[in-house]
Amino acid sequence: MLFRSLAILCGLAFHVAVAPEQVARQGITRLGARDFRYADALGYTIKLLATGRLLDGGVVASVQPTLIAKDEPLAKVDGVLNAVQIEGDLVGRVLFQGRGAGANPTSSAVLADVIDVARDIVAGRTPTEGIQLRAIPVHPPADHRSRYYLRVTVQDRPNVLARIAGILGDRAISIASVIQFETDNDARTAELVITTHHATGAALEAALAEIRALDVVVEVGNVLAMAG
Repeated sequence: MLFRSLAILCGLAFHVAVAPEQVARQGITRLGARDFRYADALGYTIKLLATGRLLDGGVVASVQPTLIAKDEPLAKVDGVLNAVQIEGDLVGRVLFQGRGAGANPTSSAVLADVIDVARDIVAGRTPTEGIQLRAIPVHPPADHRSRYYLRVTVQDRPNVLARIAGILGDRAISIASVIQFETDNDARTAELVITTHHATGAALEAALAEIRALDVVVEVGNVLAMAG
């Protein structure tokens, strides 16, 4: 599974032990066609990303559907292709892309792993020989910082946006953009699509709890991270 692959990649990239259960996860079950339409209107596409990075002396690791700007290389990875993007201090961003699904790519990858293990056995090596792991923490989701996309169904009444913006502002969450869309079946409601500047997961969850409790909010339809 993708979160297990990310745990391994974090170990290789950062020399830190990340257990699969420490990877924050969000599935794709809440994604709807409207999220892709709204993302497109904002200039983004949605991809399931596994992301690991060093932040504040620790590791942030997550697997979640994420809005990516259409002009980013990762936004163009489709079909059977998989990609790994690495960002380094000197090299900048480097993208490795190749076929990652289907019988031939899968058998090639498995056979390569078997050959590597066989060579290690013959040479008397262990897979992690020469890797010195560092004792640094893995941050919980509450500490993660990201930009966010919020899709909120509200009653079509005055002052609704101001009330939602006030709650976000009280949690130091700054709004980057707002678009209002008509709902499909009910003229008395509307959908607000709000994008934010960077905020912590803890601040967002606290704000969402207050937003859901508003009498003018019908539903918080979806919350997605945004790359960048």
